[in-house]
Amino acid sequence: MRSTAFLATAMPNPQPKCQLVDAAASAVAVRGLGAARVTSTSFDDVVVWGATNTTSGVLLLYPGSVFNGAPPAGTCAGTQGPLAGSNTVTTTFSPSRGSQIIMVDPTHFLAVGHKELGVADSFLGFYSIDPTSKTITAVGTPISIPGLRTATVLTTGSKKYVAAGYPTDIVDNVKGGRVLVFALDMTAGLDGTPAATIYDAQPEDDQQFGRAVAAMPFNGGEILAVAARARLARRRCSRSRCPRPSRIAPIQNSSAPTARRWSRSTRRSR
Repeated sequence: MRSTAFLATAMPNPQPKCQLVDAAASAVAVRGLGAARVTSTSFDDVVVWGATNTTSGVLLLYPGSVFNGAPPAGTCAGTQGPLAGSNTVTTTFSPSRGSQIIMVDPTHFLAVGHKELGVADSFLGFYSIDPTSKTITAVGTPISIPGLRTATVLTTGSKKYVAAGYPTDIVDNVKGGRVLVFALDMTAGLDGTPAATIYDAQPEDDQQFGRAVAAMPFNGGEILAVAARARLARRRCSRSRCPRPSRIAPIQNSSAPTARRWSRSTRRSR
């Protein structure tokens, strides 16, 4: 039997065709991009998280035409400044390569920031965009638990959660990694106390459980897929095993953090 191996690497953020600058004409080093509906309801503009030579972390809005290049195809002529009338938001964290902007909906997003490998500093913040005033506003208080690598948005009924991967966290005295699940309120932001904690039932040192996470609907239930070193762990709620996704008990009905072990019988190795 022939087997096929593949190497998954982190994909870089798409890069605009012109140099982005801030309102003071300082070049912006792009670390995260998101598609936001600001000036139109039929096409996207761009929210950018990056750094300049004077500010370590900034959030800015740009017209979607930054990807079209110079005339006649586009409107960029060397550099492109922010959307006229838009604001600049300074973050308390300077994102490194691999940081992300995750759009929750067309006008709300998560800023998921981390440093290079070996540095534990991280940032998880929630923001809203007002299309009328073209302003970005921080919603609630960001979470700065060290070791964050990636995150995803999980929707259960009318409620939203953020599943965040911390692949170097200590679990059962080994550096196996875990996933923390935070409740997300669209008007109040992130709840800093985890609603659930997910980790391997038999963690192994350097397992990197939580190095990547993804949430998706499947067969009438909710799947949260968690990547670990050399394997993909997956747990699925079905009618016979778990409540329907609008009533996931360990997350929605518990006032205290819940630890959920990921048993090896529910994992599939790849």
